[in-house]
Amino acid sequence: KFVLRLSSPRSISPKVNRLKLPRLSEFLEIIQARIPDGIISNTIANLELCEKAYGFSKKLPRAIISHGLPLGTAPRSRPLEATEPNIFFLGRMESRKGFDILAAAWPLVLESVPEATLSVAGDDLACREGPSFFEWAIRDLPFGARKRLNYLGRVTPEHRERLYKDCAVFVMPSRYESFGLVLLEAMRYGKPVVSCFTGGIPEVVSNNNTGLLVPPEDPHALACALVTLLQSPELRWKFGENALIDLQKRFTLERVALQTEEFYRHLTIDHEGMI
Repeated sequence: KFVLRLSSPRSISPKVNRLKLPRLSEFLEIIQARIPDGIISNTIANLELCEKAYGFSKKLPRAIISHGLPLGTAPRSRPLEATEPNIFFLGRMESRKGFDILAAAWPLVLESVPEATLSVAGDDLACREGPSFFEWAIRDLPFGARKRLNYLGRVTPEHRERLYKDCAVFVMPSRYESFGLVLLEAMRYGKPVVSCFTGGIPEVVSNNNTGLLVPPEDPHALACALVTLLQSPELRWKFGENALIDLQKRFTLERVALQTEEFYRHLTIDHEGMI
C-alpha cells in the first residue's frame, strides 16, 4: 500500500520567481496526492491545509500521527537554579521561520531584561532584500541589541544539545509550521517554549501549560511572552515539567510506530479483507 505522509505544502512557501509560477516540486506533490491508498498527517491543521491544496478524495483513509522522539536521558537544569536568561532560536533563516519577527521583538525584551542573551542557530539563506536573510532581519537592530545576540550559523548535533540544555527559554515564532519538531527537542530538555498560534503548533504546545503561544507577526506579544518566562523561574520550571510529561504521553517513537502499524493494518483489512 502507498501511504502519503504529509508535510507543509510547497505552495505555501514564498516563490523566488517574479511571476509566482508553480514550481516543479508543487506539480510533483499534486501528482503524489492523486495516487495514495491512505494519508497520514502530523497534525489536524496540516491535514486541512493539504486537503485544500491537493483536493484529496473524501474516501481516502486518513490518520493523524504526530512525530516522536526517543526519550533517552536528556540533561536539564535543576529546579529553580540560577539559569542565565538566555533565549535559544533554532531554524533556517527564511521568512516562514519568523526570525525577523524575533529580531523586531529583541530590543523590547532587553528593555525589561537587559541582561538577557539570544543564541541563534540555523543556516542563513539568500534574501532578495539584502545580502542574506539574517542580515536583512537585523538591519534595524541598535548596537546594544546586536551585542546581546549571538548568531552561530549551522551547529553540530552536540553543540545543539548544549544550546538546548543551557537556555532558559526556547522560541520559535514561525509564520507556519505543520508540526515543528524542534518544539519536541526543547520539551525533551524540559524547556518552556514560546511560539505562535499557527498551523499545527497549538496541537504540540499547550498554551499556558507547556509554553506560551502568541499571534504570529506580533513582535510586541512575542516580547511580552519571553519576558514573562525570563522573569519567572517558577513558571519556567512548571512549564518544563509539564512539557516532559506531555512528551512521554504523546510524542514517543514507540507511540508513533504503534499508530503507524495500526493504520497500515487497517488499510490492508479494508482493501483486501485480510492481512
